[in-house]
Amino acid sequence: MVIGFLERNPGDFAGAICVLPTNLQMMFVHAYQSYLFNLMLSERMRRGMPLNAPSVGDIVLPADRDGNPDHDKQVPVTRTNIDLVERQVRDRRAFISATLFGSESVLAEGEMGKIERQAIQREGLRPEDFLVPAIPHCSSRGSRRELICEYRDLRLDVGEDGYTASFFLGKGCYATVLLREFMKSDLDEY
Repeated sequence: MVIGFLERNPGDFAGAICVLPTNLQMMFVHAYQSYLFNLMLSERMRRGMPLNAPSVGDIVLPADRDGNPDHDKQVPVTRTNIDLVERQVRDRRAFISATLFGSESVLAEGEMGKIERQAIQREGLRPEDFLVPAIPHCSSRGSRRELICEYRDLRLDVGEDGYTASFFLGKGCYATVLLREFMKSDLDEY
């Protein structure tokens, strides 16, 4: 579909994207935002910054009534509130986050802010790059995502043919990553 459109309309990349179903069009934006998020997460780990303990400058997402991160509420970690935020993170009432970069993203301060800004600069991005006038529904204001995804309701069943695992993961978390952690090897080895 896309290649056929481009053969008939060379250079009309927005038009080529528009031949796809809307959910696939958005997948391009979300995939790139996830790529940037993973760069930031990897750099935080490379620098030895903890994923489960906040640093001054981080932004945490408080837990909602169900214990899930509330992506609409963002709390900056300061010298004044760090003790409280550390307890909330430890008690799973708050989640350390990184940006899913978009046109209205709020970036962290401190070391995490440096990491976020460096990743964005290395990619040569500006907030307005996530405003797509030709395909408005592909525009993204941005958000924040928790660094650690927790699983819930884990159940392992042993059957004649092997094991069956069932569990719940929040939005943006991938079952293949969790299963790799359980199996301690790459999934392509199975």
